[in-house]
Amino acid sequence: MNPKDLLVLRQYATVAHHIPGRLRLVFNPAIQKHPSFSSLRESVGMLAGVKATRVNIMAKTMVLEYHPEIIPFAVLQDIFAHQSSDEHVLHCALQLVSPAAQRCVQ
Repeated sequence: MNPKDLLVLRQYATVAHHIPGRLRLVFNPAIQKHPSFSSLRESVGMLAGVKATRVNIMAKTMVLEYHPEIIPFAVLQDIFAHQSSDEHVLHCALQLVSPAAQRCVQ
């Protein structure tokens, strides 16, 4: 996964529901016009610790099922909170590919 994909994703996504192991994002329809839209689902699905992704185009949602022991709840919450800088999100994305993900959250 290209960590910059998370920057794209978070520009258009809002957390609808998040419990450890399952994240539901609601998308702004404008994401469909983004050049990398078609590859975003596959990119997220390739992230270590992701069990499955489901996209519902009609509802404009994506459900991300993940292993919370690999991807800490707080890391995903921080990425999609829209309060973190792009640099912090890139740092988090890079940490997600290693067991050191817990160090991502400030």
